[in-house]
Amino acid sequence: MSDETPNVPPPGDNTRRRQIARAAGLVGDLAWWLFVVSSLIAGGVNWWSPRYPGSVSFSDSIRVYCMDTSPLGSENAESRCLFNTSGFGADNLFADLALCSIVGIVVAVLAAAVQSWATGLLVPGVLNVAVPLIGYVLFLAATPGGFGGQWMRPVVALVIIFVAVVLREMWARRFRTRYLQA
Repeated sequence: MSDETPNVPPPGDNTRRRQIARAAGLVGDLAWWLFVVSSLIAGGVNWWSPRYPGSVSFSDSIRVYCMDTSPLGSENAESRCLFNTSGFGADNLFADLALCSIVGIVVAVLAAAVQSWATGLLVPGVLNVAVPLIGYVLFLAATPGGFGGQWMRPVVALVIIFVAVVLREMWARRFRTRYLQA
């Protein structure tokens, strides 16, 4: 064994489990990016929250036209603003970005659990499952109204989302490949 991959079994040892670990890693990567992109386009992790004037996103091709300069999150925004949608999302289940987001994070966590089981390593396995969950919590924190109805400045939300993506990518590209990939 080399120093680069200290916990990886030698070639030919548990080949089937190594294949499962690799496949689960690829599925987890794809699912993570499905979660990230669909959450960003949907305007955050807004799976169960109702759509209201303050949460404008690209979901369902929403266009918002306001007559004055009052903030969208304020009272009577609907009376001042015109909301147009394409209607595509209402007719197409796959256009529901909240559904894509939740499927992405659930599949990413399940794939991490399968990969962890396939390698049989406890501590890296627990971290492998925890990292996408931590990313989800950071995304939720950056979502307008995500924690207790609080809104943050867009730059702060950008930094939090950036930290979530960097954390997951550093784990996936450097540490996970070192300990869990065959």
